[in-house]
Amino acid sequence: LTFFSVCIFFIEVFVNYWNEASRGRDMYFSLFFIVPLLLLLTLKINVESNLRVFGYLSSGMYFIHPLFIMIFRKVLELNSLELYILTLLSSLVATFMLIVINRKFNFIL
Repeated sequence: LTFFSVCIFFIEVFVNYWNEASRGRDMYFSLFFIVPLLLLLTLKINVESNLRVFGYLSSGMYFIHPLFIMIFRKVLELNSLELYILTLLSSLVATFMLIVINRKFNFIL
């Protein structure tokens, strides 16, 4: 069911990407189904590791991504997919740097 929902999400993204009238729309209908299913899936998985890293990763991504969105919108002319990919990659790199800095200075994340 989760795989089917993710497939529908990608179909919806593809249709919205090529449809001129829906450009700039950030909300997808299929996310209402995917998010609860992914939550249930992650609750079933047993993770045997240090959960602090996941907390630091999610906090860093949450706090740093608006900065990159603002920078890339002012500097570059990108469509929504390019902006998403560039923001995701930049936020991941910056978050890993923040995690390394957080090991020395424990007040950042």
